[in-house]
Amino acid sequence: MEITGLAAAIHLNTDTNGKFASKGLAAGRYLVTVSRDGFEPQQKTVALSDSDSSLRFILRIAGPTFSVTVESKSTALDSASEARQDAFVLDQKTFADLPVKDGDILTALSSFVNPAGGAAATIIVDGIERTDADLPLSSIQQVRINNNAYSAEFPKPGKGRIEIDTRGGDDAFHGGFLVRDRNSLFDARNPMAAEKLPFSRKGYEANVSGPVLRKKLWFFVDANDERQQQSQPVVAYLPAGILQTDALSPVTRDRFLGRLDWQQTKSNRVGLKYELHLDRTENGGVGGFSLPDLATNLYHHDYRVEISDQYVFSPALLNNFRVALGTNYTQLTSANNQPLTLVQGAFSNGGAQVNEWRREPRADTLDTLSYSRGPSTWKFGISVNFHPFRTYNADHFGGTYTFSSLAAYEAQQPTLFTISVGNPLLTFQQTITRGSPNMSGGSEMSVCSRGSGMNFNRAYRAMAISHRVWH
Repeated sequence: MEITGLAAAIHLNTDTNGKFASKGLAAGRYLVTVSRDGFEPQQKTVALSDSDSSLRFILRIAGPTFSVTVESKSTALDSASEARQDAFVLDQKTFADLPVKDGDILTALSSFVNPAGGAAATIIVDGIERTDADLPLSSIQQVRINNNAYSAEFPKPGKGRIEIDTRGGDDAFHGGFLVRDRNSLFDARNPMAAEKLPFSRKGYEANVSGPVLRKKLWFFVDANDERQQQSQPVVAYLPAGILQTDALSPVTRDRFLGRLDWQQTKSNRVGLKYELHLDRTENGGVGGFSLPDLATNLYHHDYRVEISDQYVFSPALLNNFRVALGTNYTQLTSANNQPLTLVQGAFSNGGAQVNEWRREPRADTLDTLSYSRGPSTWKFGISVNFHPFRTYNADHFGGTYTFSSLAAYEAQQPTLFTISVGNPLLTFQQTITRGSPNMSGGSEMSVCSRGSGMNFNRAYRAMAISHRVWH
């Protein structure tokens, strides 16, 4: 309640019965205002004399209030190639809150592109197309989904594209440190194991950024390390009885990203980035009917060096040049080279008969020129990709025996023996060159040429020899 008419207003609260009183008021005219949440306020003018007087208020329930805002905005359809209804941008805070499992940001982002599955999304990292985006979360600055379906920077039109920009430094120092630790204390027991299997996951992630020379040279460094101990239950039927055990499989994942940005002049900016990925898995492929001697070891090594140059010729003319060099190497080997024995419905032992590796050096070059004049924008781009590779596959070169049952194994009567022979080495080269001009609101033209060659002196497909034993 508010009483006005004096030099200062008086505010009063009613008691639990809705009554109020004010003492010491001089004679004269006053305006009394009564208000309460959920009710319409009431006002009355009162003339006080030397005698006492009373005042009664009845408040009505407040009615609903609606607000409509009308803006003057064009209803014409935006015909620009960037205007996609399903395009959106995720900043660093937004995607940091996404439910990401084991740091796999690509799987979480793919749900926005293909919620129902289907073809894999195209991944663009700092303007260059990649086959993966295994990056630490702290190194990502911005993510764009389905940004421009027909831009000249990309090798094919259409949506289903994820563009990722990595972080750089600025004139202030920033840093972060994250520690992960998990074990099997609260895990449920695997129903195929006799007891709870051990599991542990430990790791850290650290990043720091800042200036080397203020307003000239900045850096960003991110390091990520993770160690896992995974166990798989083994339940197999052997001639001596049921075997129930478990196999421990250590997993190691290391990631490093370093970046330098140099503002050479007001119109020229040069960037250098280095990425390193290392993965190791020991005693993989064990579990179920597969005994521990079928273990395989995986080693993966991937590094990239990227150089970017951005030059502003004028407020209307911008050129971006990028080149990336790197090598991807993967090796998968068996723990031993013994022949593989498969007993259907019982067990598998011997050697896994896996011996393969693949080395793929990469060279990617992209140059785009953007010109703006009035409402129109033209983009011209050319990209060259050179991806030769050598692969070695000597799987099943030691032979595989297949038995139809445990009884057939005890009688030493295999139903099938297979072995692979030949030269397991393959060399392949492929170069893709693409030029594409693009004009906003205009037509699209694309020119693509491909060249490939194969070293036939080293390219031999492995032959499979099968021998069936009948009794």
